[in-house]
Amino acid sequence: MGMLSTIDYSIFKAYNEELSKIMKHTIEYDTSEQKDELLVTYRSSVFNKSQSNLLFKIVIFDKANSFVDQHTLMLITGPTLKIQDIIINPQQQGFGTQVIEEFKRYFSNLRVPRVILKSEDTEVASFWEKQGFIYEIDNHAVSPYSPRMHYDF
Repeated sequence: MGMLSTIDYSIFKAYNEELSKIMKHTIEYDTSEQKDELLVTYRSSVFNKSQSNLLFKIVIFDKANSFVDQHTLMLITGPTLKIQDIIINPQQQGFGTQVIEEFKRYFSNLRVPRVILKSEDTEVASFWEKQGFIYEIDNHAVSPYSPRMHYDF
């Protein structure tokens, strides 16, 4: 029995409620589970240029064997949480920091020791560094324009 079967799905609803407070409008979420991974998508109920908007996708991996994630090109050796996509508008308003702070608070309780991501570029990577993410040194040297990063709970 894998780690995914032990996840209390109420954590996703609770985090969704927190996101709605941060973004000041209704955020919807859905989950999609496959054999050994779980995709959770959070998004604004209506995208509107006059309000804040959010799209946030995370994947929880619980594969029995090690593999290389095709998006980040990082080796996954155990339960891992990947930030696949995050789009928050408007920018430079503190929404991103709040979303990630609450993300770490809620998801640190899962039995997933590591969060991984591939940053859009080095400028965006500086945001992730401020949130406590660390460069994957071996991959960063290979592709400095799409830094791979991780955060350990």
